[in-house]
Amino acid sequence: NDLSTASLGVLWQTASGLVTAGTINTTTKMATITASATPGNAVIALYSGAEQTGTILWSWHIWVTDYNPFSSAANTTYTITNTASASYTFMDRNLGATTATAGDVGVKGLLYQWGRKDPFPGSTTLDGTGEPTLYGAKTVVTKTPVAASNNLANSILNPATVYYGINNANTGYDWYTNVNDRSSQNDALWGGASTSAPTDKTIFDPCPAGWRVAAWRGGASPWSAIGANGVATSNVGSFANFGVTWSVISAGFWPAAGYRDGSSGAVYDVGSIGNYWSASPNSSIGYDLYFDSNNVNPANGNYRAYGLSVRCVQE
Repeated sequence: NDLSTASLGVLWQTASGLVTAGTINTTTKMATITASATPGNAVIALYSGAEQTGTILWSWHIWVTDYNPFSSAANTTYTITNTASASYTFMDRNLGATTATAGDVGVKGLLYQWGRKDPFPGSTTLDGTGEPTLYGAKTVVTKTPVAASNNLANSILNPATVYYGINNANTGYDWYTNVNDRSSQNDALWGGASTSAPTDKTIFDPCPAGWRVAAWRGGASPWSAIGANGVATSNVGSFANFGVTWSVISAGFWPAAGYRDGSSGAVYDVGSIGNYWSASPNSSIGYDLYFDSNNVNPANGNYRAYGLSVRCVQE
Protein backbone atom coordinates (compact mmCIF):
# COMPACT_ATOMS: atom_id res chain seq x y z
CA ASN A 1 0.00 0.00 0.00
CA ASP A 2 1.04 3.63 -0.55
CA LEU A 3 2.15 4.98 2.84
CA SER A 4 3.61 8.24 1.54
CA THR A 5 1.07 10.32 3.45
CA ALA A 6 0.62 7.99 6.42
CA SER A 7 1.88 8.45 9.96
CA LEU A 8 2.30 6.50 13.17
CA GLY A 9 1.31 7.82 16.56
CA VAL A 10 0.55 6.85 20.12
CA LEU A 11 -3.20 6.39 20.49
CA TRP A 12 -2.96 5.87 24.25
CA GLN A 13 -0.39 4.78 26.80
CA THR A 14 -0.43 4.17 30.53
CA ALA A 15 2.43 6.58 31.27
CA SER A 16 3.69 9.69 29.54
CA GLY A 17 6.68 8.89 27.33
CA LEU A 18 6.24 5.12 27.69
CA VAL A 19 6.67 4.60 23.93
CA THR A 20 7.56 6.81 20.98
CA ALA A 21 6.46 6.04 17.44
CA GLY A 22 8.99 6.81 14.69
CA THR A 23 8.40 7.84 11.11
CA ILE A 24 7.53 5.34 8.39
CA ASN A 25 10.14 4.34 5.82
CA THR A 26 8.00 4.23 2.69
CA THR A 27 10.44 1.89 0.94
CA THR A 28 10.70 -0.78 3.61
CA LYS A 29 7.26 0.06 5.07
CA MET A 30 8.78 -0.16 8.53
CA ALA A 31 9.14 2.17 11.50
CA THR A 32 11.01 2.06 14.80
CA ILE A 33 9.06 2.08 18.04
CA THR A 34 11.10 3.16 21.06
CA ALA A 35 10.08 2.03 24.54
CA SER A 36 11.21 3.36 27.90
CA ALA A 37 12.49 1.19 30.73
CA THR A 38 9.19 1.64 32.57
CA PRO A 39 6.78 -1.30 32.22
CA GLY A 40 3.32 -0.55 30.90
CA ASN A 41 1.01 -0.68 27.91
CA ALA A 42 0.33 1.39 24.83
CA VAL A 43 -1.62 1.25 21.61
CA ILE A 44 -0.03 2.79 18.54
CA ALA A 45 -2.01 3.52 15.40
CA LEU A 46 -1.28 3.87 11.70
CA TYR A 47 -3.10 6.91 10.32
CA SER A 48 -3.91 7.60 6.68
CA GLY A 49 -2.69 11.19 6.97
CA ALA A 50 0.35 13.01 8.30
CA GLU A 51 0.78 13.78 12.01
CA GLN A 52 -1.99 11.48 13.21
CA THR A 53 -4.67 12.81 10.88
CA GLY A 54 -7.12 10.99 8.68
CA THR A 55 -8.48 7.57 9.57
CA ILE A 56 -6.87 4.77 11.56
CA LEU A 57 -5.84 1.98 9.18
CA TRP A 58 -4.60 -0.46 11.83
CA SER A 59 -3.40 -0.46 15.42
CA TRP A 60 -1.06 -2.51 17.61
CA HIS A 61 -0.78 -3.15 21.32
CA ILE A 62 2.72 -2.53 22.69
CA TRP A 63 3.33 -4.50 25.88
CA VAL A 64 6.38 -2.95 27.55
CA THR A 65 7.69 -5.69 29.83
CA ASP A 66 10.83 -7.61 30.73
CA TYR A 67 8.78 -10.81 30.94
CA ASN A 68 9.96 -13.58 28.60
CA PRO A 69 7.43 -16.42 28.55
CA PHE A 70 9.83 -18.57 26.51
CA SER A 71 12.44 -18.41 29.29
CA SER A 72 13.53 -21.65 30.93
CA ALA A 73 13.32 -20.00 34.36
CA ALA A 74 10.90 -21.59 36.82
CA ASN A 75 7.25 -20.44 36.88
CA THR A 76 7.30 -18.37 33.69
CA THR A 77 4.56 -20.67 32.34
CA TYR A 78 2.13 -23.23 33.73
CA THR A 79 0.81 -26.34 32.00
CA ILE A 80 -2.83 -27.35 32.37
CA THR A 81 -4.48 -30.45 30.87
CA ASN A 82 -8.22 -30.35 30.32
CA THR A 83 -10.62 -33.26 30.75
CA ALA A 84 -10.27 -34.12 27.04
CA SER A 85 -6.50 -34.64 27.59
CA ALA A 86 -5.61 -31.47 25.68
CA SER A 87 -2.57 -29.70 27.13
CA TYR A 88 -2.22 -25.92 27.42
CA THR A 89 0.90 -23.95 28.31
CA PHE A 90 -0.30 -20.72 29.88
CA MET A 91 1.70 -17.59 30.58
CA ASP A 92 2.24 -16.93 34.27
CA ARG A 93 0.44 -13.57 34.00
CA ASN A 94 -2.41 -11.82 32.27
CA LEU A 95 -1.95 -10.19 28.88
CA GLY A 96 -0.74 -6.66 29.62
CA ALA A 97 0.27 -7.36 33.22
CA THR A 98 3.45 -5.69 34.45
CA THR A 99 4.03 -8.30 37.15
CA ALA A 100 2.92 -11.76 38.25
CA THR A 101 3.05 -10.86 41.95
CA ALA A 102 -0.22 -11.33 43.86
CA GLY A 103 -1.36 -8.15 45.56
CA ASP A 104 0.46 -5.85 43.12
CA VAL A 105 -1.89 -3.66 41.05
CA GLY A 106 0.18 -4.39 37.93
CA VAL A 107 -0.91 -8.03 38.02
CA LYS A 108 -4.35 -7.29 36.56
CA GLY A 109 -3.40 -6.63 32.94
CA LEU A 110 -5.85 -5.43 30.29
CA LEU A 111 -9.44 -6.15 29.29
CA TYR A 112 -10.73 -7.36 25.90
CA GLN A 113 -14.09 -7.60 24.22
CA TRP A 114 -14.62 -11.07 22.77
CA GLY A 115 -13.06 -11.30 19.31
CA ARG A 116 -11.43 -7.85 19.28
CA LYS A 117 -7.66 -7.36 18.91
CA ASP A 118 -7.28 -4.08 20.83
CA PRO A 119 -7.15 -3.88 24.62
CA PHE A 120 -8.80 -1.57 27.09
CA PRO A 121 -7.29 -0.60 30.41
CA GLY A 122 -9.10 -1.35 33.64
CA SER A 123 -8.89 0.63 36.84
CA THR A 124 -5.51 1.47 38.36
CA THR A 125 -6.35 0.06 41.80
CA LEU A 126 -6.80 -3.48 43.07
CA ASP A 127 -10.45 -3.02 44.02
CA GLY A 128 -11.59 0.30 42.51
CA THR A 129 -13.67 0.95 39.41
CA GLY A 130 -12.50 4.41 38.36
CA GLU A 131 -11.29 5.05 34.83
CA PRO A 132 -7.50 5.29 34.46
CA THR A 133 -5.53 8.32 33.31
CA LEU A 134 -4.22 7.78 29.79
CA TYR A 135 -1.70 9.68 27.69
CA GLY A 136 -1.62 10.19 23.94
CA ALA A 137 -4.20 11.07 21.31
CA LYS A 138 -6.86 9.45 23.49
CA THR A 139 -6.87 10.27 27.20
CA VAL A 140 -10.14 8.49 28.01
CA VAL A 141 -11.86 5.31 26.89
CA THR A 142 -14.81 6.17 24.64
CA LYS A 143 -18.04 4.22 25.18
CA THR A 144 -20.79 4.07 22.57
CA PRO A 145 -23.61 1.66 21.63
CA VAL A 146 -23.14 -0.55 18.59
CA ALA A 147 -25.07 0.91 15.67
CA ALA A 148 -24.11 -1.26 12.69
CA SER A 149 -25.10 -4.67 11.38
CA ASN A 150 -21.39 -5.46 10.91
CA ASN A 151 -19.30 -3.36 13.28
CA LEU A 152 -15.90 -4.91 12.54
CA ALA A 153 -14.68 -2.03 10.35
CA ASN A 154 -15.70 0.51 13.00
CA SER A 155 -13.79 -1.44 15.65
CA ILE A 156 -10.62 -1.11 13.53
CA LEU A 157 -11.22 2.59 12.88
CA ASN A 158 -11.86 3.23 16.58
CA PRO A 159 -9.64 0.93 18.66
CA ALA A 160 -10.08 3.06 21.81
CA THR A 161 -13.88 2.79 21.70
CA VAL A 162 -15.80 0.23 23.74
CA TYR A 163 -18.86 -0.66 21.70
CA TYR A 164 -21.47 -1.76 24.18
CA GLY A 165 -24.23 -4.04 23.05
CA ILE A 166 -27.98 -4.12 22.78
CA ASN A 167 -29.92 -6.78 24.66
CA ASN A 168 -31.25 -8.66 21.66
CA ALA A 169 -33.00 -11.95 22.34
CA ASN A 170 -30.94 -13.90 19.77
CA THR A 171 -27.53 -12.22 20.02
CA GLY A 172 -27.37 -10.85 23.57
CA TYR A 173 -24.99 -7.96 24.02
CA ASP A 174 -22.56 -8.15 21.09
CA TRP A 175 -20.24 -5.32 20.00
CA TYR A 176 -20.10 -6.85 16.51
CA THR A 177 -23.72 -6.36 15.43
CA ASN A 178 -26.95 -4.61 16.40
CA VAL A 179 -29.05 -7.07 14.40
CA ASN A 180 -31.22 -9.44 16.42
CA ASP A 181 -30.22 -12.46 14.33
CA ARG A 182 -27.70 -15.14 15.24
CA SER A 183 -26.49 -15.34 11.62
CA SER A 184 -25.20 -11.76 11.92
CA GLN A 185 -22.61 -12.76 14.53
CA ASN A 186 -19.03 -13.87 13.84
CA ASP A 187 -17.88 -16.92 15.81
CA ALA A 188 -14.44 -17.21 14.19
CA LEU A 189 -12.78 -13.92 15.18
CA TRP A 190 -10.30 -15.62 17.53
CA GLY A 191 -10.17 -18.95 15.66
CA GLY A 192 -12.14 -20.96 18.19
CA ALA A 193 -15.46 -21.40 16.38
CA SER A 194 -15.13 -25.18 16.70
CA THR A 195 -15.03 -26.25 20.35
CA SER A 196 -13.47 -29.54 19.26
CA ALA A 197 -10.57 -28.36 17.08
CA PRO A 198 -9.78 -24.62 16.86
CA THR A 199 -8.38 -23.21 13.66
CA ASP A 200 -5.12 -21.27 13.35
CA LYS A 201 -4.58 -18.00 15.18
CA THR A 202 -6.28 -15.05 13.46
CA ILE A 203 -5.18 -11.44 12.92
CA PHE A 204 -7.66 -10.39 15.60
CA ASP A 205 -6.06 -12.55 18.29
CA PRO A 206 -4.46 -10.08 20.76
CA CYS A 207 -1.72 -12.40 22.07
CA PRO A 208 1.97 -11.95 21.12
CA ALA A 209 3.68 -14.01 18.43
CA GLY A 210 3.78 -17.68 19.41
CA TRP A 211 0.78 -17.32 21.72
CA ARG A 212 -3.00 -17.24 21.34
CA VAL A 213 -6.24 -16.93 23.27
CA ALA A 214 -7.08 -20.33 24.78
CA ALA A 215 -9.80 -22.22 22.88
CA TRP A 216 -11.88 -25.22 23.83
CA ARG A 217 -10.39 -28.47 22.54
CA GLY A 218 -11.99 -31.89 22.42
CA GLY A 219 -15.27 -30.32 23.50
CA ALA A 220 -13.84 -29.28 26.86
CA SER A 221 -12.92 -25.98 28.46
CA PRO A 222 -9.21 -25.22 28.94
CA TRP A 223 -9.98 -25.05 32.68
CA SER A 224 -12.27 -28.09 32.84
CA ALA A 225 -9.89 -29.95 35.17
CA ILE A 226 -10.93 -27.54 37.92
CA GLY A 227 -14.33 -29.16 38.05
CA ALA A 228 -17.91 -28.42 37.07
CA ASN A 229 -19.93 -25.25 37.42
CA GLY A 230 -20.38 -24.14 41.01
CA VAL A 231 -17.35 -25.84 42.56
CA ALA A 232 -16.29 -24.02 45.72
CA THR A 233 -13.23 -21.82 45.26
CA SER A 234 -11.77 -23.17 48.48
CA ASN A 235 -11.79 -26.68 47.00
CA VAL A 236 -9.62 -25.73 44.03
CA GLY A 237 -7.54 -22.83 45.28
CA SER A 238 -7.17 -19.98 47.71
CA PHE A 239 -8.89 -16.62 47.16
CA ALA A 240 -6.61 -13.95 48.61
CA ASN A 241 -4.87 -10.76 47.46
CA PHE A 242 -7.83 -10.07 45.15
CA GLY A 243 -7.47 -13.25 43.14
CA VAL A 244 -7.06 -17.02 43.20
CA THR A 245 -3.93 -19.11 43.58
CA TRP A 246 -4.93 -22.43 42.06
CA SER A 247 -3.97 -25.67 43.79
CA VAL A 248 -5.92 -28.28 41.82
CA ILE A 249 -4.42 -27.24 38.48
CA SER A 250 -1.18 -25.71 39.82
CA ALA A 251 -1.39 -22.65 37.59
CA GLY A 252 -0.18 -19.82 39.79
CA PHE A 253 -2.07 -16.65 40.66
CA TRP A 254 -5.00 -15.32 38.60
CA PRO A 255 -6.25 -11.86 39.63
CA ALA A 256 -9.89 -10.89 39.97
CA ALA A 257 -9.51 -7.95 37.59
CA GLY A 258 -13.24 -7.31 37.19
CA TYR A 259 -14.69 -6.48 33.79
CA ARG A 260 -16.09 -3.81 31.49
CA ASP A 261 -19.85 -4.15 31.35
CA GLY A 262 -21.37 -5.18 28.04
CA SER A 263 -24.29 -2.76 28.31
CA SER A 264 -22.36 0.37 29.29
CA GLY A 265 -18.59 -0.17 28.99
CA ALA A 266 -18.13 0.80 32.64
CA VAL A 267 -15.73 -1.06 34.96
CA TYR A 268 -17.24 -3.30 37.65
CA ASP A 269 -16.33 -5.80 40.39
CA VAL A 270 -12.57 -5.18 40.41
CA GLY A 271 -10.97 -7.30 43.12
CA SER A 272 -13.97 -9.56 43.59
CA ILE A 273 -14.65 -11.27 40.24
CA GLY A 274 -12.30 -12.87 37.72
CA ASN A 275 -13.41 -13.49 34.13
CA TYR A 276 -11.07 -14.90 31.47
CA TRP A 277 -12.11 -15.22 27.85
CA SER A 278 -11.64 -18.34 25.80
CA ALA A 279 -11.61 -18.07 22.00
CA SER A 280 -14.67 -20.31 21.74
CA PRO A 281 -18.30 -19.24 21.34
CA ASN A 282 -21.11 -20.52 23.50
CA SER A 283 -23.97 -20.10 21.04
CA SER A 284 -24.57 -16.32 20.83
CA ILE A 285 -22.21 -15.50 23.71
CA GLY A 286 -18.63 -16.57 24.51
CA TYR A 287 -17.14 -19.15 26.85
CA ASP A 288 -15.03 -17.88 29.74
CA LEU A 289 -13.59 -18.89 33.10
CA TYR A 290 -15.43 -17.28 36.02
CA PHE A 291 -14.50 -17.16 39.69
CA ASP A 292 -15.19 -15.20 42.85
CA SER A 293 -14.37 -15.88 46.50
CA ASN A 294 -17.03 -18.59 46.73
CA ASN A 295 -17.50 -20.26 43.35
CA VAL A 296 -15.74 -21.24 40.15
CA ASN A 297 -17.22 -21.97 36.74
CA PRO A 298 -14.72 -23.21 34.11
CA ALA A 299 -17.41 -23.17 31.37
CA ASN A 300 -19.14 -19.90 32.04
CA GLY A 301 -20.82 -17.88 29.30
CA ASN A 302 -20.59 -14.12 28.92
CA TYR A 303 -21.95 -11.58 26.48
CA ARG A 304 -19.41 -10.68 23.80
CA ALA A 305 -19.45 -6.93 24.47
CA TYR A 306 -18.06 -7.53 27.96
CA GLY A 307 -14.39 -6.66 28.46
CA LEU A 308 -12.65 -9.54 30.25
CA SER A 309 -9.10 -10.62 31.07
CA VAL A 310 -7.02 -12.80 28.73
CA ARG A 311 -4.35 -15.34 29.72
CA CYS A 312 -2.47 -16.44 26.57
CA VAL A 313 -1.48 -20.02 25.74
CA GLN A 314 1.43 -21.16 23.61
CA GLU A 315 0.55 -22.04 20.02
